[in-house]
Amino acid sequence: MLALLAFLSVCGIVAIWSLTARPGMNVQSVWTLHLVIATEACYLAFEVFILIIRWRFPSLRKWPTVTLNIALLPKIPLGTIIGIYGL
Repeated sequence: MLALLAFLSVCGIVAIWSLTARPGMNVQSVWTLHLVIATEACYLAFEVFILIIRWRFPSLRKWPTVTLNIALLPKIPLGTIIGIYGL
């Protein structure tokens, strides 16, 4: 399920990035979209990091996964659902 969330994060980043390339976009809008892309990229990096820990070190997977579940709570809508489900 975490790999699916990471894939959806990549899809979201690509979709938002394609919006920034539209002609006639306001400068403030582009900066706002870049902020959203940066936030999604941070979540993606954390998700991939936890996936690597869960894959390479199965005995150490509990606390990093709990940390990820807490970090995912503000990520609406799927992150909140997965975060609550994991806790």
